[in-house]
Amino acid sequence: MVSPPISCLYACLLFNPDIATTPQLLEIQKCLQEFIGPAPTVQLESFSNWEGSAIYDHVFVTKPRTAEEIQRTVSAAATCGIQVRAVGNAHTADQVWGGRGHVHINMSELTLEGGKRVIMQPEIAGKKVASVKVAAGVTLAELNNEIAKHGHVFHLGPLIGEVTIGGAIATSAHSGFYHEPSIGGYMTRVKLVDGRGDIREFNQNSDADVLKALRCHLGLLGILFEIELEVIQQVVVNFQHVFTPLRNLFSPTVLRDLILENDFVNMFYVPYNSLTEEEAKEVTHTGTVPRSWDSGNDLVLIRIINQISAKRNFEDERPPSVPKITYNKVAFEVQLSYPVSVVKNLTDVLFLNILGIPAVDSMEYVTVDPNFTNGAAAMQALSLLLNRVSYLKGIQPMQEGLFRWFKGADCFLCPASKSRFRGKNGKPDEFEHYVSFHSHSQPTSTMEIMQFQAFGTALVTEWDKLGQYGRPHWGKGLHVFPSLKERLRSSYGDNLDKFKSVRRELDQYGVFTNVFLRELFNINKP
Repeated sequence: MVSPPISCLYACLLFNPDIATTPQLLEIQKCLQEFIGPAPTVQLESFSNWEGSAIYDHVFVTKPRTAEEIQRTVSAAATCGIQVRAVGNAHTADQVWGGRGHVHINMSELTLEGGKRVIMQPEIAGKKVASVKVAAGVTLAELNNEIAKHGHVFHLGPLIGEVTIGGAIATSAHSGFYHEPSIGGYMTRVKLVDGRGDIREFNQNSDADVLKALRCHLGLLGILFEIELEVIQQVVVNFQHVFTPLRNLFSPTVLRDLILENDFVNMFYVPYNSLTEEEAKEVTHTGTVPRSWDSGNDLVLIRIINQISAKRNFEDERPPSVPKITYNKVAFEVQLSYPVSVVKNLTDVLFLNILGIPAVDSMEYVTVDPNFTNGAAAMQALSLLLNRVSYLKGIQPMQEGLFRWFKGADCFLCPASKSRFRGKNGKPDEFEHYVSFHSHSQPTSTMEIMQFQAFGTALVTEWDKLGQYGRPHWGKGLHVFPSLKERLRSSYGDNLDKFKSVRRELDQYGVFTNVFLRELFNINKP
């Protein structure tokens, strides 16, 4: 069997720097090298993921050049009783996959076939559908920049171009295209190394359940190294930024008209941007927010992509200059710096610049929203909570919120899995639509982290009261959800069992599990 050439793949063994000394690490490095063989070389380096959620003093790093070297790395870890993590560098993946004493395989530099990062194919299964084969560590921006040369674009996934394909699929990352699912919804074929160290290939036509599990696999099913994705033809779009008060979004009609009439809609909310200078002085003096302020008056930035002029049923209320606010001022200034309108290829307007995105603590709540009433109610619940706690306790630790709507996915563990919420009369191929509420902050101390987590739990509790009992997005603030284990069991139902069945087939020895996910899913490690 001829295996594809692979370059720059990192395997990191993470250790607790408080208990692992340098002589111990060097001895383990020697033992690992003996297990793996002459190649790849085991190196001792420092490690942190780019979001900063996982930072360790010491790691072991290898750079396999072939699929066989990946196999040897996996087999060596399994022989040593060490868990393996395939880190795709999605912006939240390490929060799910992290854990000391694991081998981390970081795919961020993985390439295919002599350095070509993506390969165009003319069709799939006889259909006139363009597709690409892409290594798991290729980023969304790299993928789009490459296939743009062929007149195509892959517009799914999160807004950060540096997120990798493998990481985005592993956590079911999504964007703001209402009629598009999460990124895994366009995965049609995959090659991976399983828990036995064998190379396996699966496709959507013959391995439907495996693909449903792989579309949000959480790193539990193996080391993905080649992924096939459907893409679309490049289009020219009108990219606009408009501002409207939060209170306008309490209306399902406003949301419906805005989202259905445009191709892409994302909403960014920086709280307290309507505080006047006098109100800000009162906050500083009393520690609480005056009742003259109402979060419903805060401006929300709406990013819209459409092939013609964006449609909306409200006025753009962009302020002529940055208000004299004290709280979250920098984030609001960044929003105001975005152009009102630009006309460009879709490839050129999809991503935010990672250089302007600081490390944050985050959480995300996903719930079904077929007619926009749930989303509107959730907006109002957020506003009421902010008002109530701000009047009592002062400024709350929420720097920014992101709200978006997207289609369900044919997936077992995606936050927008189609089967859980489909109506009683729904057809098997029907997909619901979902709303995602994301909040983040920039805590600088343990106390601020605890405050943000407490606020996240309060927010989840308020949204639960609306009767939807939403799902968390994998890796984003799972700990803020009350009764998380029971929530996941009731939410995913039989799909969780189906996922675990696929996991047992691909990894019967538990090479790719960790303590957190074993406890969450009731996985017994052999």
